[in-house]
Amino acid sequence: THPPLARLLVRASISAFGHDGPGGWDVAARLPSALLGTLAIPFIFRCCRRLAGGDDVVGLLAAAFFATGPFGVYYSQEARYYGGVVLFSAWSTHGAILLAEAPRSLRRQTYLFAGLVLGLLNHHLFAVVWLTSGLWVLRALVRDPRRAWPAMAPWVLPWLWNLLLTGTVYLSMYGDAIVD
Repeated sequence: THPPLARLLVRASISAFGHDGPGGWDVAARLPSALLGTLAIPFIFRCCRRLAGGDDVVGLLAAAFFATGPFGVYYSQEARYYGGVVLFSAWSTHGAILLAEAPRSLRRQTYLFAGLVLGLLNHHLFAVVWLTSGLWVLRALVRDPRRAWPAMAPWVLPWLWNLLLTGTVYLSMYGDAIVD
């Protein structure tokens, strides 16, 4: 089973545009992935610009490569979860970079937390992004431990939330087998 976000978006799109719309259910099923892939472009720009020390050209080139490259186009056309994975990966990476710069900023913690939670609700493999963003924030923690501990909350809480949801799903599916 996959986490529910992408499935809910596809279901809502099919409900809104139905089988009778232009292109039928195929277009309606692919629409959320296309929108999520398109929304990833500004996040890729912001993330790469920040990594390049504020250089807009680097951000524009990275966003253009994604928008016109074969993987960006392909993942945005699939009726699967990958458009969301790209969006929430860029969002979370940008959030981790910002949080490492100002670990006590509640606004930056919330920004990273939202990207991580949405990513974990989108795809199980997002745990890899969660881990890398946590390592980025951990780097700030090692540099200044007293200042950076609050920055760990956005990294830990989404994972605990995902474990709770996954555990609940597995208990509902296999709970009887465990008791027997």
